[in-house]
Formats: sequence, structure tokens, C-alpha cells
Amino acid sequence: MSGMRTIVISTAAVAVLGLGYGMWSIVSPGEEMRKEKLKRRQKEGAGRDQLPIIRLPAWDQMGRRPG
Repeated sequence: MSGMRTIVISTAAVAVLGLGYGMWSIVSPGEEMRKEKLKRRQKEGAGRDQLPIIRLPAWDQMGRRPG
């Protein structure tokens, strides 16, 4: 009986892994789509990839609070 349980559990585990891989392969973009996105990102320019510069008040730069 334990041998049968092992076979059933192993088969179920393989089926779940196969189902997960199948769903992932459907959802994930293909190689052509990745290349196209990379080209578009490079055309947009490097300026968009940088974080915005946030200016702090003078009192905060010195490490002291007013008052």
C-alpha cells in the first residue's frame, strides 16, 4: 500500500510541475518580444533610467532641524 501511495504522490508532483511549466511558458514573452522591448528601451534614451534628483531643504542637508 505504501508503494502505491509513493507512485500516486510522485505522479501528482510531476503533473503539478508540468502544469506549472506549461502555464509559465504560455505567460512568459517569447525571445522576439524580449528583443523588441530591449530595442524600444534603448531608443527611449538613458535619461529615463535615472532616478529623479530630490533637493533637500538646507536645514536637512546640515543635519539640523530649524527651531
